Amino acid sequence: MAQHHQTYTAAPNTDGISEWDVQCWQHEAYELEVFASNTFEYERTTLAPLRAMLFRKMEKGTYDRRKALDYMTGEPLRVAARMYIKEATLGRVSMREMFPPACRRIVAATMLDYIEERYRWEVANAEKVTA
Repeated sequence: MAQHHQTYTAAPNTDGISEWDVQCWQHEAYELEVFASNTFEYERTTLAPLRAMLFRKMEKGTYDRRKALDYMTGEPLRVAARMYIKEATLGRVSMREMFPPACRRIVAATMLDYIEERYRWEVANAEKVTA
C-alpha cells in the first residue's frame, strides 16, 4: 500500500533549508507535522491563535515570511515537539535529538505554506460571497 504524505518542496535555501536537511529530516518532519496538525489541544492553544495573528498581518500587509518562519520554528513547534516526545517516547529522548532546529524549520515552512494558501483561498472566496 502506497503511503501518501506531504513533503517540503520549496527550492533549497528559499527558506534557509538545505536539500541535505530535507533528505535527513524528512521522516521526522512529517511525524511532527502530522502530530501538530491532528492534536486538538495543540490546534486550539497554539495553531489557531498563530494562524489568526498571521492572517491579521497578511491583511495589514506587514506579513514577512522569514520572520514568521523564525518565530514558528521557535516556541510554537517546540511545544508540539515536547508534546510528541512526552506521548510517543515517555520523555526518554531529548527534543534536540528527535526534532533538531533544521527539522522544526522544515515543518514550519510546510505549515506556513498551508497557512498562506488558506489565506489566499479565504480572500478569493470572500470576494465571491460579497459579489
